[in-house]
Amino acid sequence: MMKKFKLYIFLFFLLLVACGRESGIIGPAPGSIYFNSFESAQDTLGWKGYGSIDFREDVPPGGGKRSLFVSGACSVPHAVFTLPALAEDGYYRLQFWGRNLQLGGGVTLAVEGLQTVEQVAVQDSNWLFLKTKRPLFCPRRYHLRLMLSSGGIVASAMLVDLIQIIKVSN
Repeated sequence: MMKKFKLYIFLFFLLLVACGRESGIIGPAPGSIYFNSFESAQDTLGWKGYGSIDFREDVPPGGGKRSLFVSGACSVPHAVFTLPALAEDGYYRLQFWGRNLQLGGGVTLAVEGLQTVEQVAVQDSNWLFLKTKRPLFCPRRYHLRLMLSSGGIVASAMLVDLIQIIKVSN
């Protein structure tokens, strides 16, 4: 009797875990002020830039079904997203999964209107979890800007997924 009960409990928890992973997407970390897994066209609303952004069915672990394909020519950045003005000062870290498809690229977190940036290169041809080396300080009332570039004089391309900007401290 006890064995059957334990089996039912085990199956119940297994079902809960499986249903929780139905979307296949790892969710945002605590303190995340921006998170994107690029699963639909709505996930690129508000993005601008001078390059090509599209979706690919090539994802890292926990990345859902699609990632963002970024490629472009000489004018950069190829994809840009500007967050709303921040209500308070803080330090922010960028993290994401990246994959080089040609010559690589980079993802930059910047404070709009200031000369402060943190950059991460996407160079590995396998999916790799990447993050900024240092947190970036952004004063209140300023905007954080996320910029993706891959290419220039010579064509290139990269994939990114599960992009997050996380507040790490005040």
